[in-house]
Amino acid sequence: MKYSNDNGTNWTTQLKINTDNTTTSQFFPRIAVDQTSGKVAVSWYDCRADLTTNALTRFYAAVSSDGGVTFTPSNLQLEPGQSDTLLSTGYYNSSDYMDYTALAYYGGYFYSAWADNSCNPTNADSGGVGMDRFVTMVRH
Repeated sequence: MKYSNDNGTNWTTQLKINTDNTTTSQFFPRIAVDQTSGKVAVSWYDCRADLTTNALTRFYAAVSSDGGVTFTPSNLQLEPGQSDTLLSTGYYNSSDYMDYTALAYYGGYFYSAWADNSCNPTNADSGGVGMDRFVTMVRH
C-alpha cells in the first residue's frame, strides 16, 4: 500500500500489509475508512496456507489506527475454512472467485463480504454458481 497526503504529488514508500513470510498470492484487496475514527481497514484473499499449489485461499483483513502508516501486527483471518476455486465451476464453467469482495467501515465496525466455497466443497446448495457469499462484522 502507498498513500498520498498532497493530492498525489508525493507518495509514501510501499508498505506490505499481509504478515506472512511466503511468496504466495494475495489478491482482490479492498480498503475502507471509518469516518468516525479515521481507522483504515484492508481485506483480501490470501494463499499463505497453500505452499504447494498457491490456489487455496482464506480471507484476511488488517486495520490501521494511524491513517495507514502501520497496520495490526497480526492479520485477522475472517474465515475458518479454505476455499478452492478449482472445485468451483463458476460462471461459464470457469474457475473463478467472481472477482468481487466488499468492505465498509463505520462506527468501530468493519463489514467484509466475499465469495467462498470452504463450507461446501461440492457446492450442492450454491445454486450451481460454485461459491457461497459470506459477510462478517468485526469490531475494531
